[in-house]
Amino acid sequence: MSLSLQRAITCLQEDPNWKKNIGIGGGIFFLFLVIEIILTVIALIMTGGDLEAVENNAVLNLVVNIMWIVSTVYLTGYVAQTLNNYAHNDKYKMASFGDKNLMLLGLKTIFAFIGYTICLGVIFGLISVPFFFGAGVFMGLFNGHTGLQILGILIAILLFGIMFIAILQFVYVASACYIQRLKVGDMFAFKKHFNILVKNQGAVWSLVGKTILYGLLFTAIALACLVTLVGIFLLPFVYFYAYFVQYNLCVQFAKEIDIEKYLA
Repeated sequence: MSLSLQRAITCLQEDPNWKKNIGIGGGIFFLFLVIEIILTVIALIMTGGDLEAVENNAVLNLVVNIMWIVSTVYLTGYVAQTLNNYAHNDKYKMASFGDKNLMLLGLKTIFAFIGYTICLGVIFGLISVPFFFGAGVFMGLFNGHTGLQILGILIAILLFGIMFIAILQFVYVASACYIQRLKVGDMFAFKKHFNILVKNQGAVWSLVGKTILYGLLFTAIALACLVTLVGIFLLPFVYFYAYFVQYNLCVQFAKEIDIEKYLA
């Protein structure tokens, strides 16, 4: 099975309750946004329109932050469970909002991704230091030689591009590994990730390329939504739907390469 962006976008619709589930998830985002706006308006009225006082209101900021943290954790758990369901079934079956484990799964997923991002950032940061230091030395040695300095800049840009693509490859492979079994350890199995990358470069490049293409498509849709009042109303629902699509591609990738054999 090759990676299909069209299937990643439409496979949610295999679940007969997909509209209701997207409505609930997007509705949670929308509800908390409305509550935040109402609380802000009330605070403005109580402070006589003092915007700075509202922005520095500790109680308001605490309530708003708690709302967004709780909703993000809960919906992250929902998305992770849905993707895991898809990883082990041919037909798309969205998770149940009544699942009592969603909060715990959401917390685990968020901390796993944050931890992985930090580790990956440190690793690539250490790798990049000598390259960019060398580029700086090169430009210093040839100060005044415009052509050679431009060459140095181009080399630095090329190295940055290579590292950016490499980071994307590792992130999406790690995401596919985590979604498959929902085990934090799979997120940090760097040796297994590297093995997958080496042996499946064609599929990895397809995953990264189609994910970037989808990112551009979603950005265009999100900007279009901001043009009208109706679009702004729909944006939380579009965002929630989009969250699945991006990682549906990771699940397709996992199925294509039979990722379980690499995680065993």
